[in-house]
Amino acid sequence: LTAVSMSDIPVAKQQDPFTGRALCYRPDGGGFVLYSVGPDGSDDAGTPRTGEAKAGCDLVWRTAK
Repeated sequence: LTAVSMSDIPVAKQQDPFTGRALCYRPDGGGFVLYSVGPDGSDDAGTPRTGEAKAGCDLVWRTAK
């Protein structure tokens, strides 16, 4: 994420609200996955929440290109 110009985004919005650290990022095919570890505080590699799951998942934003 440091390669992306984030100067117009307040620092507080660049942080994971559950950890206070930078949001997690990883390339994914032609796009990327940006995610928060979520309320359980565990990095689950960008696994999105499904159904009623409360743990073992993250809050995920995925994009293609």
